[in-house]
Amino acid sequence: MMAKVTSEAAFEDAIEAHLLAHGWRQGSAASYDRTFGLDPSELVAFLEASQPEEWEQLTQRLGGVQTAGERISKYVADQLTQRGTIEVLRGVTKMNGVRSGWRSSPRRTA
Repeated sequence: MMAKVTSEAAFEDAIEAHLLAHGWRQGSAASYDRTFGLDPSELVAFLEASQPEEWEQLTQRLGGVQTAGERISKYVADQLTQRGTIEVLRGVTKMNGVRSGWRSSPRRTA
């Protein structure tokens, strides 16, 4: 009979193992920005993959990839603070004239 594990660390390990086994990637604590409350590299990777045209427009309008990543991270963090997570995730965000959606590409209609 297997011993029952009831510690919080064991619970966290079990959740992490399940997520990693089902397609999630492990993040890096080193890239997490505590000021913004998010991982800028993951945000940029998400935007590049899910909305490449919008990402390209933003990099051009904001002065390159690095500057765009920094400014977008701050903007998203500010939006989360002002509007709340649910509103930001469900809605559309507009920065420098470029619309971005989080659920799906803002170009699509449901």
